[in-house]
Amino acid sequence: MSKQRDASPTRSPVPVDKNGIKLEFGDMLMCPCCYESDIHQDKVVVEWRNEEDGDGKRITSGDERSPTIEHIKSKGLANRRHNIYIRLWCEHCETRSYLQIVQHKGKTIMRWGQKGRSLSANYSS
Repeated sequence: MSKQRDASPTRSPVPVDKNGIKLEFGDMLMCPCCYESDIHQDKVVVEWRNEEDGDGKRITSGDERSPTIEHIKSKGLANRRHNIYIRLWCEHCETRSYLQIVQHKGKTIMRWGQKGRSLSANYSS
C-alpha cells in the first residue's frame, strides 16, 4: 500500500453536513476526501473524565497489541469531557481520516478530525 495522506475535507460533489460528515443510503459513512464508501476502521480510542477538565482514562484498541488502559492527567486530554476517536482509511484514495465524537456542554458533536487538530497526542499516530 502506498503512503497514506491525512484527511483534509475539500469541497464535496455531494451534500454533506456542516462538519463534512456524509452518509450514503442513510447509514454508510463516506470518505471525507473522495466520498467513496469503502473505508475501514483500524483504531479506536475512548477517553473519559469523571468531572469536567479533571483527570481521566484512555482506552486504546486496534493496534497489534491488546487494548490498553491509561490514567491521563487533565492536560493530556484534548477536550473537556468524553471523547471517541475512530481512525479510518479509504480503499480508493488511501486517505487516513479520524472520526471524532466528543461531548461539549451537554452536546454530542460528530466531526472529521485531522492529525494534529483536536486529537489526543496518543491517538493521532
